Amino acid sequence: MRLTTEIYGDRGFDAAEQDVEISLEHWPGRPDDIKAQFLFPMSLIPACAPSLREQGPLPVEPTYLRRHLLLHESARREDCATWLYAFAVDGTDVQTGEVFPNLDMSTKAAVLGAGVAMVDPLLCAEELERGLLVCPFPDMVCGTQFGGYR
Repeated sequence: MRLTTEIYGDRGFDAAEQDVEISLEHWPGRPDDIKAQFLFPMSLIPACAPSLREQGPLPVEPTYLRRHLLLHESARREDCATWLYAFAVDGTDVQTGEVFPNLDMSTKAAVLGAGVAMVDPLLCAEELERGLLVCPFPDMVCGTQFGGYR
């Protein structure tokens, strides 16, 4: 079996163009003619590399996120906006920070110490267990409208 991460942008994934048996994705607004099976809900929690301490103190309360570079999983920036709204955190501009084409890349940037990413604890379990990522607010996990589909 071959496992890979691909970027499809706004056009989405077209199985007819790929040599795959299964595709896992979260793609809101997919056309009605694409059949999808919901697999699991996605959750969000801020995470960063422990080495971020070298750039200053880790966030100790949610409002401190504005002091760190936000790493967004897409240009929509809904990841941070969703989490900030869920916990009524004011003063953080979600239009700031770096934008990545997918969750995997924003997570890798966080592991490398680039800033704070909103990650799914299930999808990033290995990075969290190995201590590559830490969650400054471990009890502040929120749901999102996205999920894992196939």
